[in-house]
Amino acid sequence: IGYVQHASHVGPAAIADWAETRGFTLSGCHLYRGERPPEPGAADALVVLGGPMGVHDEAAHPWLLAEKALLRRWIDAGKPVLGTCLGAQLIAQVLGAEVGPNRQPEIGWWPIRLQPGTPLAALLPVELEAFHWHRDTFGLPPGALPLATSAACANQGFVWGGRVLGLQPHLEMDMPTARAIIAHGGHTASAAPYVQSAA
Repeated sequence: IGYVQHASHVGPAAIADWAETRGFTLSGCHLYRGERPPEPGAADALVVLGGPMGVHDEAAHPWLLAEKALLRRWIDAGKPVLGTCLGAQLIAQVLGAEVGPNRQPEIGWWPIRLQPGTPLAALLPVELEAFHWHRDTFGLPPGALPLATSAACANQGFVWGGRVLGLQPHLEMDMPTARAIIAHGGHTASAAPYVQSAA
């Protein structure tokens, strides 16, 4: 499994634990350091992590253009792709959906509600607490199946083509990563109805 990391403090967290316990090899690419991401022939699946930038920030992060082209190649190759937060937004945009500001930021532990009859609903409780850190959101790509919603954000996940999964919340979050995100991005957590304190 290859993964794409957009910032030093937003790593694979529990995805790494999941991969290790199941015997998968996990290989990371740090795009912000100029590393080359894995092509579809180099891994069986791709994970696209979150990050503090937005999908439209190509001027500040020119590697975003190359990443979007890479995602298109992975999707066209028929390989499984998982995106969390920024990763989900990038996938949604590549698949033709609009990505832009959510009506309000969603930061902290907030419940999401799974859509009945969807793949996640068969695996997880109907409602669960999830970690969020986002100001943007995605529309649903054409042909995508919506997976979940929350009080602050209508689209919390989608599945496309049975093998491409986008998740707005950080279901992979663990305590060290949460602390690192707070330490690096606490200044962005201004007071709002769906923004929790760092504590």
